[in-house]
Amino acid sequence: VDYVGPSGQLGSRGTPTACSSSVAHCLPWLNKSAFYSPAATTASPADGQFGNVGKGTYRGPNLWDVDTGLLKNFNPVPGHENIGFQFRGEFFNIFNHPQWADPNVSYSNAAFGTTRGTIGTNADSRIIQLALKMNF
Repeated sequence: VDYVGPSGQLGSRGTPTACSSSVAHCLPWLNKSAFYSPAATTASPADGQFGNVGKGTYRGPNLWDVDTGLLKNFNPVPGHENIGFQFRGEFFNIFNHPQWADPNVSYSNAAFGTTRGTIGTNADSRIIQLALKMNF
């Protein structure tokens, strides 16, 4: 695409264009009005031409989550340390923060500059697992 936004702000998200109210789970990411082709009314450069926005100029949403685990070792039979148990609790994405996917980069699509989903199948949900392990 061609960037025609304010000079010196290439790579800046600016004020993202709001998502349509009819679209659920949409995160506005880019200002759609900052992209335009002088030769046409779309951001698509002429056939065989490259736009002025290079690879890696824009980055998608940051990815972060917090995983943690707690465990407790105990020996139920005094004097028999060769038999023991371990209770484990493991927590993935403990703060239940969604991991947004990269924005749509197809300018011909009405969803240009928006993110409408998350990464992976379980990336957007908290997972808790409990286990009891016997050591002998």
